[in-house]
Amino acid sequence: MSKMLSLVAIFVMLICSNSAWGQIFSYDDTLSIPSEIGDPGDTILVSIDLLNTFMVGGFAVRISYDSSAFEPIAVDTTSRSANFELHGADFQVPEIIEYFATSMHPLQNAIPAGSGPVAVMTLVIKDTAPDGLYDLAFADEDSTSYDNQLSDSLGLTLIIPILVNGQIVVGSPTGVEDDKPVPESFMLLQNYPNPFNQQTRISFNSASSGEVELEIFDLLGRRVTTVFSGLVDEGKTVVGWDGRSASGEDVPSGVYYYRLRTAEGESIVRKMTLLK
Repeated sequence: MSKMLSLVAIFVMLICSNSAWGQIFSYDDTLSIPSEIGDPGDTILVSIDLLNTFMVGGFAVRISYDSSAFEPIAVDTTSRSANFELHGADFQVPEIIEYFATSMHPLQNAIPAGSGPVAVMTLVIKDTAPDGLYDLAFADEDSTSYDNQLSDSLGLTLIIPILVNGQIVVGSPTGVEDDKPVPESFMLLQNYPNPFNQQTRISFNSASSGEVELEIFDLLGRRVTTVFSGLVDEGKTVVGWDGRSASGEDVPSGVYYYRLRTAEGESIVRKMTLLK
């Protein structure tokens, strides 16, 4: 994979009439895989997020996955990489997803400095996948190669970014699942917007007054914060969450559970995605 991206970088370098190129390690630029959640039989979208401090003319990734639980079926660009072309992604190497993206005109089509998804992978969770946590990890082919790379817009330099792996939660392995069905008098709605960046709203309806608690949990079932606890009246209640923990710290991008629990111990759970 790195050889293919190198060839593209060399090609761009020749167009620009430069005579040398190199490779450096970055302590700021980051490729990351946000964690996702799904059930056996679901088709899910997993993004590759890029935080870049320079104009990116190409990128290459090589990701390992558990083929007993997942089947990759497609890779697509995003709005940030809309002018790039994807190469590879034929899924022929067992338990590996690898591809690279660039443009024949990287100077004009480079990805500006910023953050956000640059690729989206479509995965099917197999019907036979057991509940559990599964790793999606950036993987080099061997100890001497760097298969996850960025190229600058001039094709002069290959940058080795920080790599942040992700996980897929299949089923309900965390213990945050519903304790009992929520009575029909309560309805927990999907948060909006979802995915969200800084603020999201969580709504629930009540047919009568009662004590409720609305909590946020991470993928491991650890409570992040309680966004509401108290008496609600009949009708609709809207609660906001700013992506902070109970201690006021920003939480990382990823998938989170939110759970509505009644005073009688009945609860319902939904999931949401935070993207930064």
